[in-house]
Amino acid sequence: MHGTSAIRGEIRVGHTFKLKRGGSLPSPQIGYELTGPENGPVLVAMGGISATRHVCASVEFLEPGWWEDFAGPGKALDTTRFRVLGMDFLGGNGRTQGPRLQDAPFPSVDPEDQARLLADLLDVLKIPRLQVFFGASYGGMVALQFAALFPKKLEKLVVVGATHRPPAIATALRCVQREAIRRCQRLGDAAEGLRIARAIGMVTYRSAQEFAQRFDAEPESRDGQLAFAVQDYLFARGDDFARRFSPEAVLCLSESIDLQNLEPERVRVPAELLCASSDFVAPPELMQELSRRIDAPCRYTQYESLYGHDSFLKEVELLGAHFKRILDI
Repeated sequence: MHGTSAIRGEIRVGHTFKLKRGGSLPSPQIGYELTGPENGPVLVAMGGISATRHVCASVEFLEPGWWEDFAGPGKALDTTRFRVLGMDFLGGNGRTQGPRLQDAPFPSVDPEDQARLLADLLDVLKIPRLQVFFGASYGGMVALQFAALFPKKLEKLVVVGATHRPPAIATALRCVQREAIRRCQRLGDAAEGLRIARAIGMVTYRSAQEFAQRFDAEPESRDGQLAFAVQDYLFARGDDFARRFSPEAVLCLSESIDLQNLEPERVRVPAELLCASSDFVAPPELMQELSRRIDAPCRYTQYESLYGHDSFLKEVELLGAHFKRILDI
């Protein structure tokens, strides 16, 4: 790892944390990880709802992180030059306060709450200002909220595949996903609900072109029924997801995506927006609107990708080149 070191820990906010949509959390816990040279400029990286504080591998934590292809020594987010900060989401599956860490039902979490909790974490860690906030998918929603709330704590905003409000069609499908989880919970099989919900989600994360290329095959006969190649892929992803995540955390963060409602004019930090033309979850028309309305210099880049919304995980060379350009300025 070329000497790249990291610290990982949990801290508690020293006050009652009030939530935007109602309710409060007494001294909530925040799980974080900070990787890179002690005095380096700090970058934050946040991704989709399944992302964690573990962004990339280090000497102390060798397992690959959720953005391993983009962050690490010599990579786009170079941990020999920068300190990369990751945080587990409030209400999520990690070590930040969430359903797994308390017995009572967890309240609704707005993306604004995530941004305010990150600001509390920065204060505890004595980090006065971030050089860049890299936010992708749900993490991009949080990044937009952070830029609107704390412009003095941020030099530049980079958002990949995230908008100021979700498209109604994406919200509609997430409502179906959440209902599948809840109904299966009531039937005593929450894992089956997660499996179905994730399979639905995978249809929205990738592009129609990729599905056409990968799954253009005749169905097979199995146990007296016809089975399509695409269903094996979708439910394999669903099975893997159900093994790793709690239904309550997924319900909380899925709802949080649909609570995003930010006036773009409140963002007064220089911004870079990157969007895949095939993104269903954060479509180009909404990201273009966001770019026009941000009240600061804003560069919008649209690119072609087979991977749709998941391009923030897959387009390593393309997006990595943009990230390096941004960090070299």
